[in-house]
Amino acid sequence: MFVAKNCENISITVNNCTDLAIYFAGCENVEISNVKMRTYIDGISPDNSKNVYIHDCDIETGDDGIVFKSSYTLNRLDYCKNIKVENCKIKSRCNAIKFGTETNGGFYDIDIQNCYIYETRITGIAVESVDGAIIDGITFKNITMKNVGTPIFVYVGKRMRGPAGIDIGKIKNITFENITAEGEYVPYEVIEWHHISFVNKDTYQKPWVLNLPDYKDEDLTLTENDCWQITSNICGLKESPLENITLKNVTLIMDGGCQNKNIKIDETIRDYPEVYVYGRVLPAKVYILGL
Repeated sequence: MFVAKNCENISITVNNCTDLAIYFAGCENVEISNVKMRTYIDGISPDNSKNVYIHDCDIETGDDGIVFKSSYTLNRLDYCKNIKVENCKIKSRCNAIKFGTETNGGFYDIDIQNCYIYETRITGIAVESVDGAIIDGITFKNITMKNVGTPIFVYVGKRMRGPAGIDIGKIKNITFENITAEGEYVPYEVIEWHHISFVNKDTYQKPWVLNLPDYKDEDLTLTENDCWQITSNICGLKESPLENITLKNVTLIMDGGCQNKNIKIDETIRDYPEVYVYGRVLPAKVYILGL
């Protein structure tokens, strides 16, 4: 719908979008407010932009809701900085609030608060650095989630898609405060999220079915009676450990009851980062890769 590059002093309001809605790269002083969108692809995507204020929006998407990027689209390394998101309502067929996957530069000083996330298939909050980005200083506060597959995912990977010679990224100084996620975990109406989904009139989502192209086939047969939810996980790498991750007053009321005490972690990292990269069910303990 709208693409902006290398612009300043932007204010946008849009209604009833039908595709990727708002994307802006290399921009400064951007305000997006009171947007009500229903879009098949991503909702709002700040890419390498600074001084951004997103507030009072009602977002429903077939892909990610609010997704921050730090790509190489401007043929230079850059970063997102000084961004505030508040008072937004987000429903996503994929991830509601996401950093990634395009993560070449970095993300600094970002504040997300007072948001309601609901009926989201994959992850409520995903913070990913997989192409070398430095993520430093993100606060999530007063976030309520309802009927969300996995509430929290923080992940350092090494896909390294972008310019050669960049080191593995780092994630540090991330705070989750006053976060609540709970059911009732029940099916819900959704927007189609790609062409096949549209052709098949795929508008009914069972939360225990992901139907993702690189998800394990055996997991596609899960039912509501299985232990179907993917564990929230916060994972670094031996060569890039996470630093200063704070969880304060976090309440997750999930379906579950898994009894497998001999969980083996598959450390074969998929190229495309998603909450299931290390498997669907993870052990309830600190686990350091490579040790």
